[in-house]
Amino acid sequence: MVETVHNQTEPAWLEGGLADELGVGIFALPDVESDEKDAVKVVRVHRLSYPECVRRGRHTMAFKWIPATVAAELGLAPRDPLRFIRDYVSRRFGRSRHQTASEFTRLTR
Repeated sequence: MVETVHNQTEPAWLEGGLADELGVGIFALPDVESDEKDAVKVVRVHRLSYPECVRRGRHTMAFKWIPATVAAELGLAPRDPLRFIRDYVSRRFGRSRHQTASEFTRLTR
């Protein structure tokens, strides 16, 4: 397994035997279509194995793999990456949750 700083996958999911199931890969990419500074584009890919998510995420800003059973429990809709982006922007730019939520809303409109 490749472990990198930008891999936001919960270690408990990998240790708990969930790594064998398919899941959702969430990838943060620079948004080259936006003229805003530090714009981020979030892409979700369903039905990915953990190793495939790591392979695809190697050259992204950050990524997270969520097992399908966990994603269903969390109620993560295919177009709702709010939790992932809040955490990423907060860590990257040191902004408060309120600022992060505002930035996320602006980036996803």
